[in-house]
Parts: sequence; structure tokens; C-alpha cells
Amino acid sequence: MTLPFSPDAFFDVLAAYNARLWPGAVVLWAASAWAFVMVLRGRASLSRFPAILLVVEWAWSALAYHLLFFTRINPAAWAFGILFLCEASLLAWHARRRPLALAPVHSARGALGATLIGYALAYPLLAVAGGHAYPRIPTFGLPCPTTILTIGFLIGAGPTLSRTAAVVPIVWSVIGGSAAVLFGIWADLMMPVAAAALLVDTCVVRRRSTSVRASADERTRTLPGDERIAACMGSFTHAITIHRRPDRVWPWLVQMGAGSRAGWYSYDWLDNGRRPSARRIVPELQQVSVGTIFPALPGVTDGFTLLAFEPQRFLILGWTSADRAPLMTWAFVLERGAHGSTRLLVRARGGEEYRFHGLPLWLSKPIVAVVHFVMQRKQLLGIARRVEERSSLKEAA
Repeated sequence: MTLPFSPDAFFDVLAAYNARLWPGAVVLWAASAWAFVMVLRGRASLSRFPAILLVVEWAWSALAYHLLFFTRINPAAWAFGILFLCEASLLAWHARRRPLALAPVHSARGALGATLIGYALAYPLLAVAGGHAYPRIPTFGLPCPTTILTIGFLIGAGPTLSRTAAVVPIVWSVIGGSAAVLFGIWADLMMPVAAAALLVDTCVVRRRSTSVRASADERTRTLPGDERIAACMGSFTHAITIHRRPDRVWPWLVQMGAGSRAGWYSYDWLDNGRRPSARRIVPELQQVSVGTIFPALPGVTDGFTLLAFEPQRFLILGWTSADRAPLMTWAFVLERGAHGSTRLLVRARGGEEYRFHGLPLWLSKPIVAVVHFVMQRKQLLGIARRVEERSSLKEAA
């Protein structure tokens, strides 16, 4: 690979950076060490500090290193700086919404994330151990340790953080990881390893966790509520695995409904009058009884009627006719899974008299199939995200 600068010029830039901005590097290291302590103590999910710290570190790498120093020897540093500012913006968008919901360190995800964060903190010492002398070494706040640190937090946060936040760290791991070979900075060998772990997590593990596809057995076996529609016109079954116990999932189900209730956790601009669905458990909505109405839309008196329920096991909603006979049912079934997880199965069944907004049967079936999948998928992902995030906060507290 031909570079527009020599190894000596590269290390001269590092020396200039360390000479002028070493206090900033020290502050960033100390702040990151404190965030690491929060992770180890299970307190990181209670604060926006780790998310804000990542924003600062990516902006620092963009401005203080790429644009201020690295552009002196590499014209591509202008593009690198913009790339890093884009990542800072993505992380800032997330930090504005909610704290990072990190997995506990005793879990596989949490342990891997914490290991990478610890490695990033040790990065300057590892660079010295690799044969480089201060100030001609990469220190904290530079792109490579920032990337490793971020990957640690991204893996720890798992599905609760947008996949787009993983793109720039993976790209930079390919670009910056070459320094391990080109300049003998062996601490950078961790970058492709960390990027590979993040790639697998983003493309494989998270994809499984965001799948709402029910298994063949789940689609065909009888579920609570099936008996209420004798002549079924159509049935749709979806499911998702939530990494929390059923008792953590149940409160989010009983408070569903538009308007004065907690929302449907789906596309709020469609089914909740643009009012965001609740991100907390609402105590006053936890008591329900057969006959309770779950409003379909804000400001309406009709909606889904609670037909039957068994706490922490199932909740059956139905859209009823004038004589109270269910035209369709919507069943939410909780099944305990392995390692404290829950399999949430949702089945919608329509009777022969059900028509979607009065459309003829031949048109109702294909439209319902598409609309229901889109809305149901969003709802299941919304429930899973809220349960896992809120449970992380509760465990940290």
C-alpha cells in the first residue's frame, strides 16, 4: 500500500498532537475510565454520560486530530474528519433520546463489551509495550482507541442501539487497522478483531433478535383465544424473543391502547395521534378486567375489548360485533424461555364476518396481511426494546 506520507511523518504528527493537546487526552482517558467503572458496577444504563462521552470522543478525534493535525500530511484526513463528525452526530441523536442500555457484565455480551472498553483504556500502555516511545505514540482520544472503545459500548448495548452507529467504527477498523502492519502499532491488531465481533453481532445476532418470524410449530399449534373464532377466515402468528422474564413483559401488555393509555408501541403517527407510546410502566394502567376497552385510536370510545387474560401468561383482545361476539381476536401469549427469556407470541384471527374497513373479503385478506405484518413487527420490536431497556435501568438501580 502506497501512502502519501512516511512513517516518520506519521509519528511526527503524533508527537505534535501529544505536545499540544495532552491535557485533553488525559481528561478523555479519565472520563472513559469513569464510564468503565460505571459499566462494571452496572450503573452505566442509568446515565447518559457514556453516550455523551462517545459523542465528545468522536468529535475530538475529528477536529483535534484529523482536521487539526493529520491533514498536514494526508489530504484524505478531511474526509476522515467528516466521517467522524457523522458518527458523532449519530451518537448524539441516540444520546438525546435515552441512555445506553448496556447488558450486565456477567452476560456474554456485557463481558465482551467491557473487555473491549478495558482494552481501549490500556491502549496507550500497549503502544509503549509495542516498542514506541512517548510522545511519538498514539494516545487516548485518537481514532483507533476511540473506535475500540465505541465498539465495546456498541456490543454491550446490543439491539437497543441503531445498526447505523456500527458502520463508521467498522469502516475505520479496516482503514486504521492497517497501522498495525504499516507502522508496527500492534495494539491496533484488536481493531479488526473487534470490528469482526461487531459485524457478527450487527448482521447475525441482532438480526435474530429482531426477527418476528414464528416457527412452524408456533404457527400451527393451538394458542389461548383460538377457540373464540370458530370459523376462521385467516390467521397470522408472529413471535419475538425478549431477554427478560415474563413478569417484566406483562406490565407493558396490560397498559396498551391509544389515547389515555400507553400506546401501541408501533407507528405512533398512525395509531396514537402522533403521541409517543410510553417508555415507562404506568402504574394506574396495570389493573384491568374482562371487558376493559383498549381504544384503537385516540378520542374514540370503541376499540379492542379484553376478552380473557391470565397474568404473565396471556392476554386476549377482540373486536366485537353489536351482540358482543368477536369478529377477530388478537392474542398475546407469554412463554418462559431459556436463561430468563420470554417468547412472546402474537396471533390475530379473523372470523368470516370480519371485513377490514368494510372492504370485500377478496380484497381484505391481502391488505390485512401486509398492513398487519408491518404494524405487528414494529409493535413487537417496540415492546422488546422497552422491556429490555427498562429492565436494564431497574437492575442498575
